[in-house]
Amino acid sequence: TQEILVQDDVSWSQDSNSTDITLNEAGPKPTRGSQRFNDSLNAAEWSFSTYILPYDDAGKQILPDYLLWHGLATGAAVNLA
Repeated sequence: TQEILVQDDVSWSQDSNSTDITLNEAGPKPTRGSQRFNDSLNAAEWSFSTYILPYDDAGKQILPDYLLWHGLATGAAVNLA
């Protein structure tokens, strides 16, 4: 098991694209005005900050960002042997 020290909480955000529509309905109870509708959602973004503290494991110096990039690129367990 590897430990990665996180400085702050994880931050998540996502934007949306919206369009204003003008409403002019007829009838006994007409609706007039404008309403905003969400058209689409943009890609979500997430981030967090870590400490870059190298540690010694069986004579090898390893940085936490190596573990993060390896996990992101391969999804496989890290073999430090």
